[in-house]
Amino acid sequence: MELPLDGRRRAFIEHVRPVVDCGRSALKHVLGDAIDVEADVIVEGHERIACALLHAPAGSPGWIAVPMTPLGDDVWRASFVPAALGTHRYTVAAWIDASTPDSIPATKY
Repeated sequence: MELPLDGRRRAFIEHVRPVVDCGRSALKHVLGDAIDVEADVIVEGHERIACALLHAPAGSPGWIAVPMTPLGDDVWRASFVPAALGTHRYTVAAWIDASTPDSIPATKY
């Protein structure tokens, strides 16, 4: 997954959930159960966007990327299942992506 380096970072991510106490407390979950992550993602203009859920165990040097699916009304969703007990981190990335056929126009009807 390559993010553009030319300053075109006009995708905005808000209301990533689940979250506990604005991220100050850890989310607790049962090992083996999927964690569904949703986020509101918008973009300036009418360009196409793509989103990915990035997750990794604590201490891992890299991220595991999972493509997010649009649900409508600017909401995107993806899931992951932690492989082991312990702290796990996640975030959402979004970018303008006119070259990918499965990205959707960021317009609101």
